[in-house]
Amino acid sequence: MKTAFFISDSYALSGPSVVNRYYRENLAHKYTFLAPQSYVKRVVFSIKDILLHKIIVFSGASFTDRLFLIVAKLFRRKIIYIMHGCIAEENRINHRDAPNEVKLENLYLKNADLILAVSEQFCEWVKEQYPAVSEKVFSLINGIDWNCVRPDIAKKKEFSGQMSTVGGGMPRKNILSVCRALQELNDEGHTLELKVFGEDNLDTDAIKAYPFVHYFGKIERDKLFEEMAQTSLFIQNSIFDSFALAPLEALSCGCSILCSKNVGALSIFNNLEENDVIEDCFDTREIKQKIVYLLKNPNCERLTEGLDKKETSFENRAAQLDGYIQNLVNS
Repeated sequence: MKTAFFISDSYALSGPSVVNRYYRENLAHKYTFLAPQSYVKRVVFSIKDILLHKIIVFSGASFTDRLFLIVAKLFRRKIIYIMHGCIAEENRINHRDAPNEVKLENLYLKNADLILAVSEQFCEWVKEQYPAVSEKVFSLINGIDWNCVRPDIAKKKEFSGQMSTVGGGMPRKNILSVCRALQELNDEGHTLELKVFGEDNLDTDAIKAYPFVHYFGKIERDKLFEEMAQTSLFIQNSIFDSFALAPLEALSCGCSILCSKNVGALSIFNNLEENDVIEDCFDTREIKQKIVYLLKNPNCERLTEGLDKKETSFENRAAQLDGYIQNLVNS
């Protein structure tokens, strides 16, 4: 019997799918990954592969994969659940009433033999919020694609009054607090603009109402990076974020970054300073002060050079995941 089958999508453009793609690129020589195919073929071949493997890896929760989770449990396969976020908490913040999604997440948490949270911060949060499964929760921090990082851009970028953020109108991303801060700064004589990327949601209309906002909506990744590279500062002011790839992508585009303390990706940095982090993501005064500071004192080069390239690489994260798989096989 083969060792592990990765059943989740690694070809789409979502954050989890991007992470899954890196694991596929680094582990496909050793384990089986789901291939792109029609739904009917996916069902047939996925069930077949579940029967042929000892461990089934689910990266993110989806209704499509619920059947496969049940089949894996029925045939007593060991299950790894890579937890990219918390549906219950995110829905609460986004005012989304979707009890079936929460039940789905609980199904994964209950049946997984190993739960891997995508940041140290998120790992500790999951243990506190779900004490019944805390003993099987560990961290598998998302990696960085260092091939995309351009330190030459970080060094050569000139000051710009343009900023960017990702999350569209999703309340959890708290972009409205950033807009209020920028409005006050512009009222005080600054000339600042904000590019907003991401799908429409509850806050979209209110965000679009600010005259300095350029609302792009959801766009292709290449276009996103092209637009982001024209800005000086990227802001991730989330109320809750298990990891968030966007700040790291912004660094690779030569942007300085300003993140709320709720962003899990901050756990990979070892040289953060006070003005890199927003302590209270609703405090307009604090957001204003740190925006002004970072526009005058960019942190892109410092943060990029301070990262341990080997430790934070996807090659290293894939090796860590491989270790989890081998330990579960032998347990």
